[in-house]
Amino acid sequence: MSDHPHLLSPVKIGPVDIRNRIVSSAYQTNLGEAYRPTDRMIAYHAERARGGVGLIVLEGIRCHPTTRPARFNLTAWDREAIPSFRALVDEVHRHGAKVFAQLLHLGRAANPMETRLPLWSASQISAPTVFGSHRSVQTHAMTAAEIVELCDWYALCARNMIEAGFDGLEIHAGHGYLIQQFLSPLTNMRNDDYGGDLRSRARIAIEVVDAVRGEIGSDGAFGVRISADELVPGGLTTADMTRVARWLEDTNQIDYMSVSQGTTEAYSHARQIPDMSFPPAPFVHFAEEIKSALSRVPVFAVCRIVDPDVAESIIAEGKADLVCMARAHIAEPHIGLKLAEGRATDIRQCIGCNQGCAGRINAGQTVGCLVNAEAGRELELGSIVAAPKAKTVVIVGGGPAGMEAARVAALRGHRVTLFEQARSLGGQLNTLVRAPHRKEFAKFADWLTRQLDSLGVNVILGVSADVSRIRREEPEAVIVATGSVPTLPKLTGVHGSPIEAISIDDVLHGRADAASVVVLLDDDGHHKAASTAEYLAAAGAVVHLVTRAESVAAEITSVSRTLAVERLEAAGVIIHTGRWFREALGSKVVLEAMGRGDLDEIPDANFIVAAVPNERRAYLAEQLRGAPDFPEVSVVGDCLAPRRVIEAVREGHLAARAL
Repeated sequence: MSDHPHLLSPVKIGPVDIRNRIVSSAYQTNLGEAYRPTDRMIAYHAERARGGVGLIVLEGIRCHPTTRPARFNLTAWDREAIPSFRALVDEVHRHGAKVFAQLLHLGRAANPMETRLPLWSASQISAPTVFGSHRSVQTHAMTAAEIVELCDWYALCARNMIEAGFDGLEIHAGHGYLIQQFLSPLTNMRNDDYGGDLRSRARIAIEVVDAVRGEIGSDGAFGVRISADELVPGGLTTADMTRVARWLEDTNQIDYMSVSQGTTEAYSHARQIPDMSFPPAPFVHFAEEIKSALSRVPVFAVCRIVDPDVAESIIAEGKADLVCMARAHIAEPHIGLKLAEGRATDIRQCIGCNQGCAGRINAGQTVGCLVNAEAGRELELGSIVAAPKAKTVVIVGGGPAGMEAARVAALRGHRVTLFEQARSLGGQLNTLVRAPHRKEFAKFADWLTRQLDSLGVNVILGVSADVSRIRREEPEAVIVATGSVPTLPKLTGVHGSPIEAISIDDVLHGRADAASVVVLLDDDGHHKAASTAEYLAAAGAVVHLVTRAESVAAEITSVSRTLAVERLEAAGVIIHTGRWFREALGSKVVLEAMGRGDLDEIPDANFIVAAVPNERRAYLAEQLRGAPDFPEVSVVGDCLAPRRVIEAVREGHLAARAL
């Protein structure tokens, strides 16, 4: 019997039979082109269908020209695109999963640079700055005729998607998008039939539901995604949305309800895609409350459900009927299959870093994943297959790049020996996890360690492999993943002063006195400095965080940056933006304003901590490349160029595929 019987049990949504309770809910992939699915998008979702997911809800498909997206997103009104959608549906069906289409109008959250039209909304209000718009951009309050037009377009798009073969449809009425803009008292100031009390504000949601169901009849399942709480003062509450959920169920037109949370205000938006600073399933209580208020339709639980044991308990305890595991499936496409085969420990869990998914998507790039180098590249890379010839491979360095290279090389049938000079695998991850809210990285290191053990990789710890030691293994290929080391910049006046200059690594290994004044120089802009500032503040230090940039933590993707800044402010970290170190005068640190020359002083400093780029450890790679008896040498990760973990993992993966 499975350890996850409730999660793997079949379920019926309207007329649609689904093989288990696992849902890959809608999220943007940027894998489209010309507003329709591509072969890359089809391969991406087919891999998750092959991996045993029960239901895929395809990313938000725009339903009207006033919400036209960038070309790599999808629209539903062009009938010429139906064959492209049908190709995706057919491929998902071939692997036994079902697939729904989510219809979406962003309202004021649309990009007017793409639509070249006024932003539609319930009232004249400012566009949300969380998506890069300016508050001077005002929306157009929709007329009654435009609301009728909107319903007609929803119906048109719904019919197109059913013709394309989708098993069902979902209307997105949450996350601060158009329908929620009508529901919310924060964005609906109308005094007609669509404004005023909650029932009137909910009218458009019911009319859209009626229009879609009226168009598709009994052809397919039909559900609504809502935000159960806007998480902002004066916004929609769970009590409000419980009433709305009942009204939607009472239409007898819908077959399920997907329960998320949040809106487009920065504080709330950061909690739509919570990172590793949150516990698993932090908002499942919203689904539980909505479910308890409904009598007929199944409820989907949403948000950071990444652990199958947690997902199983949600279903078993009756908190929801299905669980949405979106980021979990970016990290691990084969959750359902591995659970069914009793291989739960082989599941590569999402760590909630938000770097390859939200980070890349927000930057206009295709979906990716820090822990899964194949995510978004399924078409180009294909499955890992046995190498034409098994080779003896030596990998030097047991950080994320080296471990991923060893895993993939072993999967391809190579004989792999991995050298690591430390007494444990993990490399810089072992330091990283000492920082607050970064401990999830240990899950990835542990998973890689288990994989190497199960694949029979010969791991040699505590040995700093030089050319002669490597030569003894008689390798046919060598992958160098020796990483990088912290450096300190030249700091005028520090030498001979009472101020000690140390690295981030020094701090996280406890080498800074907690009862001290610390000046943290952030030339990184990512979690390295922000998390270290939190660490020091929690230990009792007075922390001055200094950055040349005009905003702190500028390199962190927006949803996680909001959370990081909240924590820095709560910890009392003193932030100096647009400034940099000039000199130390005794125990004073002098800062200079960038481009202006204004000077500030921080008195009584004990430490300067430098969050600056590391220096690559390239000596071994250079020696091997100069030796004639090592014809195949690859260099990956930080020893090639110091960057972030996501690049290290990708390069290790690709190097092993190329052997």
